[in-house]
Amino acid sequence: MSTTEKRRFSRVREKAPVTVRIQSAPGNPILEGREFKCSSRDLSEGGLRLNVDVPAMPNSLLELQINLGGAYSKYRFIGTVVWTQKAPPKGAAGKRKSWPIGVDLQLTNNPMTESWNQALKKLRE
Repeated sequence: MSTTEKRRFSRVREKAPVTVRIQSAPGNPILEGREFKCSSRDLSEGGLRLNVDVPAMPNSLLELQINLGGAYSKYRFIGTVVWTQKAPPKGAAGKRKSWPIGVDLQLTNNPMTESWNQALKKLRE
């Protein structure tokens, strides 16, 4: 097993509020158009990990609004779910807890990309 880091960008552990709207949900079209709030677990220049209560599967296309707090802190991106963990077991109340998904951000031609990168740089300081 290799211990080499495979990620292109280092992660910043940051619990930020995120609003998600599912634009496309291959294999589960009933989710398309659904909007919900969740939180990030970590962020990077290329993507983020979210805790979600909705079963967004790989290749789902998401519209994201990420709020890092402070002035000029709301970022809008389109992202693609690249992985999702198996749903956790039901808790004592019979409800599923949230589970993590990995999202690749589409940053090309997005005017917020440079500001996003600068915000992450500041979070690392």
